[in-house]
Amino acid sequence: PETLDALCDCVSTRAAAGTALFPQGGRTALDYGGPPRCAGVAIDTRPLRRVIDYPAADMTITVEAGITLSALQSVLA
Repeated sequence: PETLDALCDCVSTRAAAGTALFPQGGRTALDYGGPPRCAGVAIDTRPLRRVIDYPAADMTITVEAGITLSALQSVLA
C-alpha cells in the first residue's frame, strides 16, 4: 500500500477474510524469528516512510511503519 488509507483497507479486508498478515517494514531483518505457522499475505510498508511529527525539544518522533533505521538516524542527526 502507498497510503495509510490503502494500508487500512488492505488490513481490514484480509482480517475480515481470516487471512494471516505479515508486515514487512524496511525489510532489513526478514531472517529474524521463526517461519510463519500458517499461510498468509506479506504487507510491504516501505512506501510508508514519512516522519509524521518531530518535536525535537520533547525528544520524541512519530514515523510511519516503513522507515528504515538508517533513514531515521539521518533525520535525528
